[in-house]
Amino acid sequence: MDWSQTPLGPIETWPASLRVAVELCLNSRFPMHLWWGPELINLYNDAHIPVLGKRHPHALGQSAPRVWSEVWPLLKPQVDAVMSRGESTWNERTHVVLERNGFAEDGWFTWSYSPVRDESGQIKGLMCIATEDTARVLAEQDRDRLEAQRQAEYAAERAKLAAIVESSDDAILSKTLDGVISTWNAGAERIFGYTAAEAVGKPILLLIPPERRHEETEIQQKLARGQRVNHFETVRIAKDGRKIDVSLTVSPIRNAAGQIVGASKIVRDITARKKAEAVLASQSEELSRSNVELERFAYVASHDLQEPMRTVQSFAGLLIRRHGEHLKGEAQEFLQFVTQGVQRMQALINDLLAYSRVNSQDAAFARADCNQIMAKVLENLRASIDAEQAHIMVDALPTVLGDATQLGQVFQNLLGNALKFRGKEPPRIRVAAERKAGQWVFSVSDNGIGIEAQYFERIFIIFQRLHTIEEYGGTGIGLAICKKIVERHGGRIWLESKPGQGSTFFFSVPDRNTTP
Repeated sequence: MDWSQTPLGPIETWPASLRVAVELCLNSRFPMHLWWGPELINLYNDAHIPVLGKRHPHALGQSAPRVWSEVWPLLKPQVDAVMSRGESTWNERTHVVLERNGFAEDGWFTWSYSPVRDESGQIKGLMCIATEDTARVLAEQDRDRLEAQRQAEYAAERAKLAAIVESSDDAILSKTLDGVISTWNAGAERIFGYTAAEAVGKPILLLIPPERRHEETEIQQKLARGQRVNHFETVRIAKDGRKIDVSLTVSPIRNAAGQIVGASKIVRDITARKKAEAVLASQSEELSRSNVELERFAYVASHDLQEPMRTVQSFAGLLIRRHGEHLKGEAQEFLQFVTQGVQRMQALINDLLAYSRVNSQDAAFARADCNQIMAKVLENLRASIDAEQAHIMVDALPTVLGDATQLGQVFQNLLGNALKFRGKEPPRIRVAAERKAGQWVFSVSDNGIGIEAQYFERIFIIFQRLHTIEEYGGTGIGLAICKKIVERHGGRIWLESKPGQGSTFFFSVPDRNTTP
């Protein structure tokens, strides 16, 4: 820098006061600059360069009004106070708009002006110590903006929560650790009948019947341990004295330090549900009693019908044997009708007895090997299998926990139906089992006449037939017995079928950790 080309002249001509001030400035690590003489010639140290931006190095040796032209209207009154009256100035985090980098930008600075005197005591310049606070101010503004946003969101969330609480059908209230009600929503007013003005400030015991006040002590003890009470069903009392069945959920309320200072309580009126449950329980008990009585009646009635049926069958047979040759064709036909009717009635009674006994069996469930059960069933049906020239395939079957005799009834009924309701081709039947979702699902598939979907439910109802007795024999009870047995074992029975394409009957039995 050639100082001889500036109003300050060559360095060797500078007064001692200027040299001392410049040395002080240059040796400081703090941002400092010096303005000297009437022209306020600009001198500064390296720490001050960031404040200048692109003005450096051209600002060195230039007059201050020229260097800081855009902010000189702000600075001039303070500079005049220093140069003319010797007054020091102080500016803290003052906002200015600078063009130090070729464009206008906001900046915040803290600076002070102090007079510098020559050897005669005359004010010849000023010393400025300045720090830039822009980054700190912007960070604080961002922090304040985020905090304001957070507070706004928090307020909106609280308002939303308050609206939810106020519009809830449940009673939502809070209480102190001393058991004094501190908040009370509209739901609480609807359930208990007290307004907020009547309830707030009153003890929570206001809502508790005397015989249940020990519950509040137990709840308070749990809250003191920081525990939550979930869906506790009890009874509370309304303003008009009504007892209300309620479900309570109680949670501790903590302050900012994490200390428990109270509790929030959600009270749901379950009176209607309790009444419905009582009605349902009564109806279930009545239905169970009716079913027991019905099964007993079916058993007794069927059992009592056995003897007269045997008598009719016996005398009809005796009549045929002794006098059959003396009866004319029509009489023999009528007598044959009697015999066939008795036989059908006997089969119906036997099936009805079997149906009534399904749920009254005393045999406990035990390990039942379905392979052995199926072998016995096939032996029982051997004559029908041979007569129909049926081909039966049986896959490996599991061992399940159940009643082997009843499971045999299910297999025999399903196989018997597959043989009975055959198509034009010889019956082809497959028995299989597959484990699915903790259950064994058994299947009996055939190539028989099939069933329309509209009858899938009907065929499991007792005495429901899809064909006349002349077309296919039977009593119409077999599948109803299967359904009852499967349900006793904790499973269900269903089918898939299309007319003319055969049927597959499925039934499930829970897999209770038996070995296949």
